[in-house]
Amino acid sequence: MIKENHFLYSVARPDDLDWWLGADAESIQLLRAIESGANMYSYWSEFSNHQYQLTDQFAGIPVSSYADWWNSISRKTRNMVRKAQKLGLTVQRMAFNDELLAATYAIYNESPTRQNRAFPPYGRNTKRIAMDREKTLPQYYHGEEYLVARHNGKIIAYIHLVYTRDSVMFNEILGLMKHRNTSAINFLINEAVKLASDMKLKYIIYGKLANNNLGKFKLNNGFEKIKMYRYFAPVNIRGKLICSLRIYKWWYYGGRLKDKILRISKSFIRKHLSKIKRKIFKPKTYPVHLLDDCETVASFFTTALQGNNDLRYFYNYEKKRKFKEIILVDNDRAGTRALTKLYSADWEYRVADAFEQVENIYLDKKRYDLVNCDIWISMIPDFFKTHLPLFVKITNKYLVVTMGRHSFESFAGLPLTLINLENFINNAHKLSISVVDLKDRKSSWDGGVYWAIIQVN
Repeated sequence: MIKENHFLYSVARPDDLDWWLGADAESIQLLRAIESGANMYSYWSEFSNHQYQLTDQFAGIPVSSYADWWNSISRKTRNMVRKAQKLGLTVQRMAFNDELLAATYAIYNESPTRQNRAFPPYGRNTKRIAMDREKTLPQYYHGEEYLVARHNGKIIAYIHLVYTRDSVMFNEILGLMKHRNTSAINFLINEAVKLASDMKLKYIIYGKLANNNLGKFKLNNGFEKIKMYRYFAPVNIRGKLICSLRIYKWWYYGGRLKDKILRISKSFIRKHLSKIKRKIFKPKTYPVHLLDDCETVASFFTTALQGNNDLRYFYNYEKKRKFKEIILVDNDRAGTRALTKLYSADWEYRVADAFEQVENIYLDKKRYDLVNCDIWISMIPDFFKTHLPLFVKITNKYLVVTMGRHSFESFAGLPLTLINLENFINNAHKLSISVVDLKDRKSSWDGGVYWAIIQVN
């Protein structure tokens, strides 16, 4: 039982995960509300049979049987589940542990954006992830576990399941973007329905059903809009007066309005605070002085953050001097299409895997004066261990690589300094390069993010 005190009244309610209580349980909860001294008792129900009520909805799968759900989803979704099975994906139930923490870290830090929007968990370390996980759990729940999808033994996606008396809620559902073609998320939902059916649960709950891409995804996977009613039962004379005047609506709609105002205010403050900081502190800008000595540019992994990435520096530089050639490479088709509207029509935009494209450029004996790699933090170990030599081979003068301090130090076992980075590269790959600068890019992620400027000798 949760008691909430407001200016004119107080409300007692069960935790929102216990919305399905049943008549006997509701009577017990009402007695507890009377004992707590609250003016009103509030609870959820599926049925509209009370004069003091508010309407809401959630996205849910009514669990009758697995076969019923399978027949209700589209052929495309069924084929995606079959595809995951053919690719050898396996699903495992597990509790939160160090392996899952490492997998969550990899997923959170794979990309700063998802669906062309900033991804808030990006840049969080393992300690912060573990702390935030505890905060997202409701006050009262009846158990939790994870469903994880594995590909070649590695965790590539997961669903965090939180159980109520007779339902299960998706608290979080995420996967690695580079494995999105495996349909791991669809496969996990398929297994979650099987599990809920075996456990005789009433609903699978996944937030609300909105009119956006996530809403379409939910509909495609069998979720539907389920209408719910929040009832308010007066416990004493003040509660009766509050209900008669419909003041209880302030508690619900006022709270939602307050949350919206807070979100807008935080966004406004954050936006203008960043402008003030840029005026007070020295701005962290791309090493544009390198461009004075360059005629051709190749930039890889270009769609992250859209108009706020490295490309804006090339675009602004071209206002005073045009490059002979500039190519941009990324495998994100929608993101690349958006870039064509932001930047020059004279640039060449290629939708392709960056590593395959570098190999093709090398085989064609093509070289560029400056090669820019705006890679994701999670790709840094693999980039420096495996792919760096080819990028050096297609570079005439400068190779600029985005890198994080913690990511480098965790796999290299060395502090990130100019000499350590240079020695690591030359010893690992027998290359003739010089690391001429580590230019500060962002201090709030990964212990500090830098542009590593590598001069090819």
